Parts: sequence; structure tokens; C-alpha cells
Amino acid sequence: MDAQSLSEHRKPGIATEAYSSEFLCKLPSIAKHITQLKKTGANFSVWERQLKFMIHNLTGSSDYLLHELHKYDPKLNRAVLNLIFWSIDEELQQDLNIDGSAGDAFQVLLARCQSYPLTRADFPEEILDNIVNLVYQASSEENDCIEKRRLERMIQAPATGSAYVAYLDHCGPPILNTFQNLAVVNRRFHRLCLPKLWEKIQFPSALPAPISLWTEDILLRHGHLVRSLEFRLEDDRLVRDMHQFESERSLCDNTGVVPNPQGFMGYREKYGIGLGNVGELFKSCPSLASVSVTVPSFAYHHADWIAHITMGLKGPFRLIPQLQHLKLKYYSEDGISSEFVFDLLRQLPSLVSLELCGFKFRQKPTIEKSLGWNLGQHQKLRKVRFDNVTCEDGTWTLNSWPQRFENITVVFCSGLSPRVLHGLLSGSAPSLTELHIMLGHFPDEPHVNVQFDIPALKELSIIHSGNFDLLLRFENCKNIEAFYYSCPIDDDEWNSMKRYLSKYTWPKLSLLDFRPSIFFSNNKESAKMDVKEIWNSFKIKLLVNVEID
Repeated sequence: MDAQSLSEHRKPGIATEAYSSEFLCKLPSIAKHITQLKKTGANFSVWERQLKFMIHNLTGSSDYLLHELHKYDPKLNRAVLNLIFWSIDEELQQDLNIDGSAGDAFQVLLARCQSYPLTRADFPEEILDNIVNLVYQASSEENDCIEKRRLERMIQAPATGSAYVAYLDHCGPPILNTFQNLAVVNRRFHRLCLPKLWEKIQFPSALPAPISLWTEDILLRHGHLVRSLEFRLEDDRLVRDMHQFESERSLCDNTGVVPNPQGFMGYREKYGIGLGNVGELFKSCPSLASVSVTVPSFAYHHADWIAHITMGLKGPFRLIPQLQHLKLKYYSEDGISSEFVFDLLRQLPSLVSLELCGFKFRQKPTIEKSLGWNLGQHQKLRKVRFDNVTCEDGTWTLNSWPQRFENITVVFCSGLSPRVLHGLLSGSAPSLTELHIMLGHFPDEPHVNVQFDIPALKELSIIHSGNFDLLLRFENCKNIEAFYYSCPIDDDEWNSMKRYLSKYTWPKLSLLDFRPSIFFSNNKESAKMDVKEIWNSFKIKLLVNVEID
């Protein structure tokens, strides 16, 4: 059925309504309806698949939003209408009187649009902004193939004392991902895309280039848009002479090491960022809210080099007292002392979240020297993540510091068993709404028989190599809305869970996510039945992965 014949079978109001700016302005309501569709809409899975297909096929062509849409790809054509149709409210659907297929209805809409001159500039900015957000999310999946093409264009250039690799010669038009293509469609899209293009930067950058190109050129123009900065510090394995002038060492910052024939799969190691350039980066990005620092695991553990790194890093952080999110990664048990972390915390009064990876806090003579005590002194800190952190300083037994925290994540932290975690949090975390725990196996605690008391807890995520009992130890947390559990579950354990559900142990529970658990003794049909049963009986969405032989 073509557009003309379809139009004759519809009320005349459909095309006029669809073409109006009022109709287009209702498209931003898509996001508001997604939650409802997930719960009640049988068409959501179809909509989701076609939406992903639509995003995957966007190319940045200046005409894909208008004249070429129906010619470019019929599936893209149909997906766009599905996005519109299944996301509007029922009242508007009745007004439009669309009772045919989504593809046919879109032909009516498209025919009407083509009957009147309509340019992209006529679209409400809310619509264009939605398109920008969708394409931005999809483009993240293109990184691998884009990087491979860019690396082929690197050239080798001399530097002081050695040679380095840098991406300097484009040898043709730039290689762009889908989102970057969208940004060059026209000036209006470029303006809308800029905040996301520069929202986050990281060093060493994906392509090696002298850091001066960034600090003396690129960031002078776009640094005010940068909200998140991630960088790895220089490594003593690559900078052999620590007495070399900082200005000389900085020539190698963010460039690539000359290829090593014995390198794994042709991997090119990159120089990190020296302390002098850390300060320059902070100055160039006045709107920074988030910083992630990776401190290399020093190959030689020179005391002077470690002191150079830790002392020199404190100064630049004084430039960003407004920082809200800090991530520190250091996977080595020796070298950097806990005072380095505490000094940074004292310089960042606006800090809201902190992530520590790999640090070791040794036993101290007083509790005031512990990590927990220092966290408790930070008035605005609400979120913390410990990843492979060792605390011998009494932090795990000091239950005063979790009082104000709303989100805590612990990942394989030495000595933090289920029982120790209970002593730390139960009755001591009145504001905690999200708890994410990944615990190792503790042979001296074969069963967890203590009940957690965390009254405000809404979201619980568990990875525990012990047993299923830990999940059931949160019976008293009546405000839980979502469980995430990623360990093997056998039929007996699942039957125990269903008994808890039948008693409405967690009256607000709406989601059970047991992915990627090995589930139901590999019985796919049984899993499907339980998914339906849990929804029909308790209106709880059950997400599972079934292992298939």
C-alpha cells in the first residue's frame, strides 16, 4: 500500500497532526514512557531491537533525517516510526487514528513532510537533542574498529634521546565514528554535539600525540567543556633518568614508545603524563568535576621516584577544589603511603564520590590515622568504592564512617568477610540505599547466619563465591527494590528464594537480576516458566541467563 492510497483510508487529521510542531515536540516524551513500556508494553522488545538497528545505520549524511530516509534503508524507515508510535501515549494514538502497520503510517508522515519544505533547522531542538543522545550512546561500540584504522596512520618522529610514535599525518580525510560524523552535518548539530564530544578526555589518548598539542591548542578552545579527565602518570620503566629536567621528560608525554619486536600482539606502550603537564591539564579544564588517576606499579620502586610522584601530585590538585568525583588506581602493595590519599582528600572539600583501587592501608598506632576515620571526616562524601583494597588499620571494624554514605561498593577486599561486613554496616548505615559486594571465599565462614539491618537499602548487588545464604541474610531490609546476584544457583536455592517471595519478604521488590548465574540446572523451559510465574504472581521482573549444553 503506497502513501497516497493509505492516506485515503485515514482520517484527514493524521497528516496535519503528524506534521505539526506540537506533534514533534511530544517526541521528547519518549524517555518518560520507556519505563511504562518495559512493564506493560508487549511491543517493547521489538521497539528496542529496531531502535538499535536504526542507530547502527545512522551515518552522518546531511540528508538522512529528511529526503533520503525512505530510500536509504526501509528498515531504518520502519524503525523510526516504531520509535515514534510506540512511545506516544494512548490518547495521542487515538487522535492520529493509526491502525495500520507502523511502516505504512510512516509513509503517510513522510509524504506529508515532503509536501512542504522542511529543513533540519525547523525541527524543535528537543528532537535534535534526542537524536544526538541516541547516536552518542551507539558510537561507543565503534571504538575498536575506528582505533585500528587510525593506528595505521601513525608516523615515527625523533625526540630527545630516543624516538617516539605520534599520530601527526592524517594522509586523507579524518577517520570519524558515527557520532563525530553527526557533529559535522551542519553547524547546529555541531553545537549540540560539542558538550558530549568533549565531556570526557583521557591520557594517554587513543592516538599518541605530543601533550603540547593538547595544552597549547586543543584545550584552549574546548577545555571549558571537559567535565571528566582520566590519565595515567609517567612510569619509571620508561623514564629511566629521574634527574632529567621535567621539561625534557615532558616531550615524551602522551606519545608512543618505539615498537618493541617482542611486544605482545604488536602492542605499542604509551608514555603517561608527567607531573608538570598534570597541572597544565587541570588549568586547561576549569569545569572539571571528575578525575581518574592511575599510578603505575613502579618496576624498580625507587624511593626517590615514589616521593617525586606523590609529593608532586598534591600541588596540581589544589587547582581543582571543586572536584566531586575522584578515582585513584595503584595496584601495588608497596611504595605509596596512606598519607598520600589522606592529603588529597583534605584538598578536595567538594568530593562526593571516591574510588580506590589496589591501595594498602597498614596498621597505625591510632584510629585517627585510618582510612575509615578520614572518610568519616569528609562532610560531603556519599559514595565510595573499594576495589582490592587492604585495610589493616581498623577501617573494617570502625562502623562510624558509613553513617552518611548512600552508596558503597566493595570488591574482593582482603579480610572483608560476610561477617565482618555485617559488623561494619548493620545498624550503622541509616542512609545507605545501594550496596554492591563482591566477596571471596572464606572457609571459616561456611554459612552466613547473621541478619543485616540496613533500613534504607533499595538496591543490592552480590557476587559471592560462598553460597546463596548471603542473599537471604537481607531479609530485614524491607525497602529493597532490586536484587542483582551473579553466582551459581541450583534448584534448591531457587525454591528457597520463591518461598521468601511468596511471603512478600521484600514488599517493594520489582527486579530480580540473576544474570549471569548458571540457572535452573540448565533447564531452559523451566527458566521460561519461572520468569512468567514470578511476574504473574508477584509482578517482579526476573532476568536470567540459562546455560545451554
